[in-house]
Amino acid sequence: MTAPCPHLSHLADIIAGWERAEGITVLHAWLSDSGDWRAEWREGSGRLTDTHRGGENHLKVSRLLADIKEALKGRDDAITHIARPGPASLRAW
Repeated sequence: MTAPCPHLSHLADIIAGWERAEGITVLHAWLSDSGDWRAEWREGSGRLTDTHRGGENHLKVSRLLADIKEALKGRDDAITHIARPGPASLRAW
C-alpha cells in the first residue's frame, strides 16, 4: 500500500511530524523477531548525513515508534514493516 491510502495517510502524517520535530528522515520501521519495533533513519545534512538504527528505548525514535504502534492498533491487516522509499511515499506490509 502507498499513501495517500486513507488507512495509511494518518501514519504518513505521524512520521512526517516526527521527522520535522527530530530533524531526521525515516527510512523504514519494522517489527523485530523479538516483538519490539525498530527504526532506521538518517540524521544530518549534506555530506555529514549519518544512518542510525534504534528501537523503542532509543531517545530519538521511541516516541515515534510508540505513535506508530498506536496508529496500527485495531487494524485487520497485520503491518510489520513500513518503508519510506521517497519523501512523498509510504509502503507498508
